[in-house]
Amino acid sequence: MAIYQTVIFFVPSGFGNREDQIGQLFSEDGYFDVEKIWADCHKGISPLKLANSTFNTENETFWEYYGANDLSIEVNEKGVVQCVRARVDARGYRPGDLKRILSFAHVLECNLFLPEFKKYIKPSKSAMESLQFLLKRSRAAQHAKS
Repeated sequence: MAIYQTVIFFVPSGFGNREDQIGQLFSEDGYFDVEKIWADCHKGISPLKLANSTFNTENETFWEYYGANDLSIEVNEKGVVQCVRARVDARGYRPGDLKRILSFAHVLECNLFLPEFKKYIKPSKSAMESLQFLLKRSRAAQHAKS
């Protein structure tokens, strides 16, 4: 990840999605633990299949769009999803990029989690404003300005 990118993780709606449960998302050492999120979630729904169907691709795990903005799904050797994330380039992104992220979160029945702020964003009509607010205040945005 580049210093001008902000990482946004997709968290299934049933996993620790309240502010008081944020601690569940971090390891004992204080690091954000992405594998923990998908270990027991979405057993019946394949985020990978949904992504390929949404983006009209086959067997892809990485989709780049406009500059250094991207969406990726990491899978292990058995094909089990371990991480779903988006990276947003603070040097320049379009509202359509953020809409795509929010729409995909809605389709996956996920909330977005920004570890830098320890904040959830639920994909709703007001989510775009919240997402833009946080992105403008991110460390990536500060690096992009300098």
